[in-house]
Formats: sequence, structure tokens, C-alpha cells
Amino acid sequence: MIARNAQPGVLLVGTFPPPIDGMSVVNMAIRDAVQDGRTRVAVVDSSAKGRHGLAYHARRLLAHLRAIILLLSPRGCGLGSLCHGVNAGLAMPYTLALVAAARVAGMRIVLYYHSSNYLRRRSALLAVTVRLAGPGSLHVLASEDMVRAFRSLYPTAARFLVVDNCAYVPEAMPARMRLREPVRIGLLSNLSMEKGLGLAIDTARELQRRGIPVRLILAGPLVGPEAQAAAEAAERELGAAVEFRGTVLGDEKTRFYADIDVFLFPSLYPHETQSIVVPEAMAAGMPVLVHDHAFIRNLLAGCEIDHLLLAADGSFPMRAADAIAGWRADPASYAADAYRCRARFDELRRRGVEQFGRLIAELAPTPRSQGFAAAAARGRIAHGHD
Repeated sequence: MIARNAQPGVLLVGTFPPPIDGMSVVNMAIRDAVQDGRTRVAVVDSSAKGRHGLAYHARRLLAHLRAIILLLSPRGCGLGSLCHGVNAGLAMPYTLALVAAARVAGMRIVLYYHSSNYLRRRSALLAVTVRLAGPGSLHVLASEDMVRAFRSLYPTAARFLVVDNCAYVPEAMPARMRLREPVRIGLLSNLSMEKGLGLAIDTARELQRRGIPVRLILAGPLVGPEAQAAAEAAERELGAAVEFRGTVLGDEKTRFYADIDVFLFPSLYPHETQSIVVPEAMAAGMPVLVHDHAFIRNLLAGCEIDHLLLAADGSFPMRAADAIAGWRADPASYAADAYRCRARFDELRRRGVEQFGRLIAELAPTPRSQGFAAAAARGRIAHGHD
């Protein structure tokens, strides 16, 4: 093994913005929290344009090779901890190779999981990776349900930390009191059919069919030709009732949430965990209508708002329109659901910030990391969209 310094630095390997998604937001928050002037931080960004193709995988492979060379070279002797956003699919071998190199180098290993794909069925490659990481490695997931699923599939994992995605969302607006006219519904994501673009558009169509004035606001980049075709069809059919804002950051994102009354998230994305945007919408004080998919239910279940979880069976536009029509008929029920969503976010965020503080203390046990949770509670954790 390679000897490590008494106060080692941290090697962060994963995706960073751009593009903006849940994994890159989390990695950015970890990087910003660990960089305290006393802890050395080395970052290897494995981001690549697109999601498929030879060039995409070549860029990602080269990034992981750079990380392996760094941690095995003399330049890596000051790095004692590896924090890695675990890859999924065809990129899983990159994670396996990186973990093997980290074990050779004698590093502490923290693996952060951003996909539910390998929690629905056992991945032989991930099983080997977990075993290779060893019993001292720390496995970070977004909910207790994810931990239970992980334990059942990968029993060699011994140490876990839950960090709720609400930890990465600053406090925002007070709860809404009423729907506007026309009703303003919105979706913020990488706009693909898997992420629910088509179902969000169909919800606007269903509301119009019922004679309910509606405005649909969509934010984020269009992903893929099918999404582009759906957007063009929506513009032809809905006209001024649909608005595409593209990628929104900072003040533009704040304005997006201020401009809508109901957040839709009918995602069936296979890697979905909790998402970042659903907690953001809850923080903005509005009701959310979401597919009961992956581990999103952990945000809403068992707290008087589980009726906002809609079955992922193709009925989303009808059920979402029913909910919105009900709120129009009973404005007090809208205000109550908005309040409950904001209160649930506050509860989860308090817990998540504490959990995130423990993660930073694990990576960089310095006086600053011990007090990080208090700083994060003042809204200093970075955020984006997924």
C-alpha cells in the first residue's frame, strides 16, 4: 500500500456541472463543503456531453483513468479519502477499476449512489465492487428504503449513511395560499419522455379539455428527438398556453418556481432516486403531483400528502387534472396541501443537513467540517436541477 499523510486530502471523482443533474449538484455541494483551506481537494470531473456513443464513453473512460493515475502516483500521496459517485450501466466497470486502485493505495472509500437501477435487480459488477471496497467503506444513499434494498442485494456492505436529497436544497418561499387563474403548472428537468415531458403536456391538454384555463411552463433542456417532436406538437396545439424556458439557473430558477402553482413530476426515468427538483418545488411552498416511482415516495408518504403520489400506470394526466380541479373547487384544500408540502420539506431538510454534516466529517475531519451542518442550514449548500 502507498503511505498516506496524517491529515489526508480528498479525491472527488464524478460528474460536475455542466450538465446539471442530481449527481452533479451533490458532487458540487461536497466539493464546496470540503474545500476549507486546510484540506487538499482534488477533483476529477467525469462529465461528458450526451449520454451515449463512443465519444461519450471515451471521455468518461479517460477521466477515470486520470483519477486512477493520480491516486497511484506520488502526486496522490496526500490524498487519503476517495469520494465517488457510483456509475451505472456501461460505466460500472470504471467504478470497479477506481475502487480497486483506491484499495491498492490504502484510501478510505466513500461510494455515493445516485441510481435506483441497481436496486431493482442485483448487479454482478456492483456486487464485486462492493466486496472489493471492503467492510470499512461507506455507502451513501438517499433514504432508509434505499439502504434496505441495498442490504438485501449486496450483503457484504457494512457501513451506511443516509443523506436525504433535501439537504441540497436551500430554504425558499412560504407556502402558497391559492391557485391563480389560469392555473400555472410546471415541470423542471432534463426534458425527456422518460422524465415525464409527454405526460406533463398531456395534463395541460386534459385541463383544457375540461374547460380549465391552464398555462404550462417547462424548464430545462430538451433531450432527444422524441422530446423535440413532443415540444413542437405542444406549441402547435396549445399555443400561448405552453412556454419553454430552457435551462434555468439562479434567479431564473427562482422565478420559474414563483411563476407556477403546481409542480408536476411524472418521471419514469430508470435511474431516478428521490430527484432534486421535487424537494425544490416543496421548498417553494407548492403542492407537487408526482409519479409513485423509485424512491420518490419517501418524500411524501405517511405525512398527509401521500395522496399527491399518483400511480405510474399511464393515468397521470387524468389524475393530476382531477387533483387540480378539486383544488379549484376547494381553495382551502390547495392551501393545506401547499403548507403540508413545505412543512414536510422543512422536516426532511433539517435531518438531511445533519446527515450531510456527518458525510463531510467522514471525508475531512477538521474543525470546519464539524460545524458544517450549521452553515448548511443557513442555505449555503449549492443546488441545481436534475
